[in-house]
This record gives sequence, C-alpha cells and structure tokens, in this order.
Amino acid sequence: LRWIGILLINSLLILPAAASRNIAKSTRQYHAFAIIFSLFSGVLGIIASYYFNVPTGPMIVITLGTIFFITFAIKGKIK
Repeated sequence: LRWIGILLINSLLILPAAASRNIAKSTRQYHAFAIIFSLFSGVLGIIASYYFNVPTGPMIVITLGTIFFITFAIKGKIK
C-alpha cells in the first residue's frame, strides 16, 4: 500500500512537467504550462471524484495522464 502512495506522489510531480515540456517553446512557457496543468487537473480531479464517487488522488493522476497524452499527440503540430 505504501508503494501506491509513492507512485501517486511521483505522478503528481512528473506528469505536469512532462506535459508542459511537450508543448512549451521557452522556459517561461514551460513553467506556466506546468502550473496551469497542475491547477486544472487538481480542480477537475476533485470535481470528477465527487461525481463519480472515486478517490481523489487517482482521479487527479488520471486527469494529468490524459493531459499528458493529449499534449504528446499534438506535440509535433505545435513545435
């Protein structure tokens, strides 16, 4: 059970940075996108966990993962 918490924490740290790295053109954009993705996924994850009656942490990570895959898919089109 402790490993699951470690994986969740690592996901919350790594996924916003990885998603913003996919689409950022400068360091300033990199930081701004990481903050925006973190805030957006946090709020959306809390709302979704309330309506779907699931734990909040994993729902935030699922939201971040979705954002990462979307930015990964459009990475070539933006840069």
